[in-house]
Amino acid sequence: MKDSDLIFGLMASLGKEQYSIQDLIYLIKPFNITENSLRTNLSRMKSNAILKVNKKGKTVYYKFHTRGKKMNAIAELSFRPPIWDRWNNTWFGVVFTVSDNNKEERYKLRKRLIAYRFAPQYPGFWIRPFHQVENEKYNFGNIFESKYSRLIQLNFSIIPGTKEIQKLWNIDQINKEYYNGIAKLDRKIKNSSELIPIEALKVKMYLGNEMVKLIFKDPLLPPKFLPENWKGNELREKFYELDKKLTDISKPYWNKIFTKLKYS
Repeated sequence: MKDSDLIFGLMASLGKEQYSIQDLIYLIKPFNITENSLRTNLSRMKSNAILKVNKKGKTVYYKFHTRGKKMNAIAELSFRPPIWDRWNNTWFGVVFTVSDNNKEERYKLRKRLIAYRFAPQYPGFWIRPFHQVENEKYNFGNIFESKYSRLIQLNFSIIPGTKEIQKLWNIDQINKEYYNGIAKLDRKIKNSSELIPIEALKVKMYLGNEMVKLIFKDPLLPPKFLPENWKGNELREKFYELDKKLTDISKPYWNKIFTKLKYS
């Protein structure tokens, strides 16, 4: 787990609107992150518009900026899947052409497409079901409209079949990983009461990072394209259950940091 991922995860999961540099210095102590690494990563995240800085007197505070908020929006998309009851078989399509001389731009575009659950039906043509609320909330148009790509809306004359869709999004493999993830969460839920606060925070962040990455693999498709034994919702429910337990157990540790610093 990268230091930057852990710092971002701590800030996103502990519920404060902004964190002082002192908050973060104390929070990273259980994770073997040096203060130098913390400051380097905060500076880099600020330069990339993930964080922004506020100052009150001599104290520096960090909170999420434009890109950081978008990253949180992607996470929200994973944990609150769209409701497909009124889906009318309309699709998003992204058409793009990036030359071989611009591999970095191609990588960035593909990474964005994967993050928003698009799958390649053909080289240079990626699709996902169209959901109006998604489009309004996450503003796909601004993300994909560039000199290299165009976002379009389309209706297939012949809608791709369930087997084709499941193959495009690798549903069988993802579901196998979900079974294993649920088993791991069940074991941790069973043993969570044995943890002391600082250990609970470490499990919350390390296992949480692993499970969030797993949950991000959910293609968020209409139920008609998913197998009857699909484990996506169960994985989310188990993760919520464990995360709540770990948050409650670890709270005396990190709440003491915030309270101590507030009144010191």
